[in-house]
Amino acid sequence: MSGKERIRAAFEHREADRVPIFEQGVASDVASEILGREAFTGATYLHYQEALAWMQGEAAHQEFEQRLKQDMLDVARALHFDMLSPPWRNSERPAAQLDEFNFLYGDPNGDYTVQRFDPDAKTFSAAERHYRTPAPETPDELEPAVEAAEQSAAQLHMEDPRAAYPWHAEMLGQCGNEFEIAGGVGLGIPLDPVWLMACQERPDLVGRWLDARLACVEKELEAQAALGLWVIWGGGDFAGKGGPIYSPRVFREIMLPRVQKLCQRCHQLGQVYVYRTDGNIWPIAHEFFVESGIDGYGEIDYAAGMDLDRLKARYGDRITFWGNVPCGTILHHGTQEQVVEFTRHVIEVAAPGGGLIVGSSNVIVPGTPARNVLAMVQTVLDCGRY
Repeated sequence: MSGKERIRAAFEHREADRVPIFEQGVASDVASEILGREAFTGATYLHYQEALAWMQGEAAHQEFEQRLKQDMLDVARALHFDMLSPPWRNSERPAAQLDEFNFLYGDPNGDYTVQRFDPDAKTFSAAERHYRTPAPETPDELEPAVEAAEQSAAQLHMEDPRAAYPWHAEMLGQCGNEFEIAGGVGLGIPLDPVWLMACQERPDLVGRWLDARLACVEKELEAQAALGLWVIWGGGDFAGKGGPIYSPRVFREIMLPRVQKLCQRCHQLGQVYVYRTDGNIWPIAHEFFVESGIDGYGEIDYAAGMDLDRLKARYGDRITFWGNVPCGTILHHGTQEQVVEFTRHVIEVAAPGGGLIVGSSNVIVPGTPARNVLAMVQTVLDCGRY
């Protein structure tokens, strides 16, 4: 079977010749170890690599983009992936490189951010932020942002899907019969404190903002359907280890109706929708897994209590599960034996009857031993159907 056929079988709750495998990101240093050469593939390390390429000029950046596409294909084939999704990039061109590890983005005389690379952790994150206009501090101050979102939604037009999604269009043409090519649209309440306050004090503003985002999402889905994208890899983080970051009531009253509309539109277009979020979502499990209409659930956070034994038993007839092998503990710090044992358990409890895609609980993070990633993949290959 092809990777595309395995992914389709998983969402149709049929068993394939083996359980499908997928990662939404493999850190560049891990991919480099697997391929035996420097690779551009993922995580915030990729953002630093792209910043370096930008500072070498337009030609160097174009070469970076071509290498990125090839490296992603090479690592996907080396790891027997069955689906591809676009890399998480920071495509903004830096305004200046301050030193070896620090880059300035934005207007040096206005709003700008300094991004700093940590060579030990392989992370590239904001070290300084400078804004001329203060960020909103109270829910009422969000009104201009909501109005801007509504205006943007009204003005969004996507007449040419290939121009809107060039990476997807290229991958569909190059390897669309080999891999499932995942589309993507997200929907979630911003987790900044002022937005969380607004959930209580100005739920009308939060609802309007989500409706504006949903109007954009529907146009994006239509464009992706026109390209032939079937799996929509979406969602948006809203939980931590202790449970949802906002209350179950907020999810039921504000988020749930919009997620239902999103899923309904996906289904009208013949697509399936995967909602991804870290954290413990048991407090809203019925609403999330049953009432929302989602087809898949990803970034399954074992460390937060989201174990596949319970999930499969309760929702395995309707939900396709992706992930669950802990990326920050077992894959990153565990032994090969621990990786094999955990992966085998995931397959044993969740693969029968279909509905499982094996992968990490989020992404393959920087510093993960390549031998552990290979052990997870080899376990899937050794297990066959289940």
